[in-house]
Amino acid sequence: MLIHLLLRKDDDKGNSVFHTKRSRFILKKALFPSEIPDNWIRYLPLISVLSLLFVICIQILHEMKTTRHLPVLLVLVAVLFSCDKSQPEALSLLEQAEQMIEVDLDSALVLIDSIYYPEKSFNTEGYMCYVVRRVQIRYKNYLPVSEDTLVFDAKKYFTTKSRDPEMASLACYYSGCVRREQGGLHQAMLDYKEALSYASNTSDDALKGLIQYNLGELFSEHGFYKEALDNYLLAEQIYRQSPGDYRDKEVHCKSEIGQMYLLLDEPDSSFANFHKGLEIAESLNRGKLQSLITQNLSVSYAHIKEYDKAREFLHRSISLSEDSTLKPVYYLNLGQLYTRTGQSDSLSFYMK
Repeated sequence: MLIHLLLRKDDDKGNSVFHTKRSRFILKKALFPSEIPDNWIRYLPLISVLSLLFVICIQILHEMKTTRHLPVLLVLVAVLFSCDKSQPEALSLLEQAEQMIEVDLDSALVLIDSIYYPEKSFNTEGYMCYVVRRVQIRYKNYLPVSEDTLVFDAKKYFTTKSRDPEMASLACYYSGCVRREQGGLHQAMLDYKEALSYASNTSDDALKGLIQYNLGELFSEHGFYKEALDNYLLAEQIYRQSPGDYRDKEVHCKSEIGQMYLLLDEPDSSFANFHKGLEIAESLNRGKLQSLITQNLSVSYAHIKEYDKAREFLHRSISLSEDSTLKPVYYLNLGQLYTRTGQSDSLSFYMK
């Protein structure tokens, strides 16, 4: 059986991205369970100043023989407390981060991580919004979110005290994402379904499609391919019928639909969806999307023992791929194809 490249998107907005970043984090976390949080460095200047002031205070107390040092000590204490104050520009930073989510995720991450004192800088609703957006931005950047449990409080707030269905849906969805990383898959499913109920009261087709797609992923990961297929079909329908341009997301849906049909032993439906997805990807001139579909076509043709077509599409996928880290797996797949067809000379070329 050929190795199946896991080229599904994990991006919650359907961006054409491979799984490599999140996979590397999981491996790293397994090797180093006490890993320091990614954004710890933003607090380094504050930690350094506070540590220095604390040492000075202790030294003054130790050497203080008269009350003449008391004013200095009081000033230092005041400085220490002044470090724990609100950040006037926090609201502006949050708004800018929200605007950059669909434009530049790296910039969105920098902006959200520039908010040092969120608890003191926002009112309750603003703080809950900050919590949801921070998890959203980190998740879309393939950073760990399993410890971001404050989003559960945000979910409770937006589903009980707010009248904003979009934020309620996002809070439920990202609660599900956190649960999913924690391994709480049943609760993740419940959170996704609750997110879908709130999203139905909005006009955000991207959000509705996103939730349906991720429900499909959850079902697929646990072997419920028919249920997964139903959710992928609903996601594809939402994207296709939306007035917005979500053709790239349609391609991802077609890819998953094709895989589900193949796993359900319906090859004709599988190939029909793969080829339709490839047609859309070619119309968009998106190399990554074309590489994704041609890779899946290669695996599918190999599954039905049409090795010549499998090799043809695998070569196309290799030539279109922009991720050099995937080449060893590509060549391993290609090597297996040549072995099955008895082309040892070609195989030795790729083993050099």
